[in-house]
Amino acid sequence: MIKRQYDNRLPINYPEEQQRRNLSFPLSHLPTSPAATLTLLAGLDYEHLKTLVTPRTKIISIVHTSNTLGCTTDTKMIASIKAEQGHPDCAYIVDGCQSLPHMPVDVQAMGCDFYVASSHKMCGPTGVGLLWGKEEVRLI
Repeated sequence: MIKRQYDNRLPINYPEEQQRRNLSFPLSHLPTSPAATLTLLAGLDYEHLKTLVTPRTKIISIVHTSNTLGCTTDTKMIASIKAEQGHPDCAYIVDGCQSLPHMPVDVQAMGCDFYVASSHKMCGPTGVGLLWGKEEVRLI
């Protein structure tokens, strides 16, 4: 599984929690690019992503817009890297919780397999959200 370094801080991010839950998958963190960190644009290091995506990669999970760093991910670039280097069954998931309330979103143009968002970020009730997915995606 590949995810952005500063986003989606879940318990499974930590090796001791993976071991406690008997999870057996490697987790790679995608850092921001050094130049972007200096300019506060906080863009992803897409060249580093190319080294992480292999035919063994099962999931790429990225936030569309980061509430931590304030940057928007080039989702088409990640879809292109996945298509060139990844396994056809690799799932590409985009978390749109921060972006959907603030910009038009075209999931087909993004090239993602799944898009998720929560209603409470759009002044809706907590516990309600959406999951969009391609029908043809096979999860293993």
